[in-house]
Amino acid sequence: MDATLRGRGIEARIPDSGLLADVFGILLLLMSAKLSLETHGVGCIDNLRRCIGGIQKRYDLQNCDFDDGTVCNKLRVDGIVRLLEYVQGEVRDQLNDEKSAYEIKICIDHLTNLQSIPRKRW
Repeated sequence: MDATLRGRGIEARIPDSGLLADVFGILLLLMSAKLSLETHGVGCIDNLRRCIGGIQKRYDLQNCDFDDGTVCNKLRVDGIVRLLEYVQGEVRDQLNDEKSAYEIKICIDHLTNLQSIPRKRW
């Protein structure tokens, strides 16, 4: 069964409607982290852009605009780290996307070293 998402001129075909929800949830969380990092002026934004772009390309969602202010952009850096740790697991487990998970890991490591944030494992 194909799931079709229509809105803002977007049409995406993904074989599994559950996967569609996972992809959009992951993209929204990644965009939230990216916007928060931009607010703080903290590095590794390029890694998140590559990750977001890669997922959008993989699922043919390049025309999907998540950068419209509907996601949170006021997370603290330690909250961003925890969010990215969660999303990294989802990207690896739900999307089977090691390349994007690695881009997220680079950002987590950068933020952890920058802020001396103790890392928690879920």
